[in-house]
Amino acid sequence: MSSDAEKTLLFLPNAQTAGIEVEDPMINVRSAAYSVSFGRRKL
Repeated sequence: MSSDAEKTLLFLPNAQTAGIEVEDPMINVRSAAYSVSFGRRKL
């Protein structure tokens, strides 16, 4: 994968598959931080 393509990827840890329960109490905070990081990338 090219570095340009990698810059457009956004991982959201709270986007879960139905039926899978996550025990991480910080998951929504992590998603917010990942979104901020994505917004700060130079595309």
